Amino acid sequence: MNITITGRHLTVDQDVKEYAEKKFAKFEKYFHKTFDANVVFSLEKVAKVVEAHLTCDGIKFHGSEKSETFFASIDLLLDKLDKQIVKYKEKHSEHKGIRNEISDSETDF
Repeated sequence: MNITITGRHLTVDQDVKEYAEKKFAKFEKYFHKTFDANVVFSLEKVAKVVEAHLTCDGIKFHGSEKSETFFASIDLLLDKLDKQIVKYKEKHSEHKGIRNEISDSETDF
């Protein structure tokens, strides 16, 4: 797991960095290999914006969220990325299941 945390025109506090690293560590359960995560913190007037790019096995996931605090933005972003990853994993696991059923039914003849 390689997490790169940067701030766009701001300095990210240590407690925000630790919180982000702890939360992004939960994605290890989805991937067999290590994954790269680029997390960018920025400000848009009053809103705190967090963007993330996850790359693993050549698959890329991207998300961006804004909220009143960085902690809330991280939580919303992780929910969005979690949905993307689960949808991708279900899509590919179902695809493998269909192939196995077809090959089993072909061998019955």
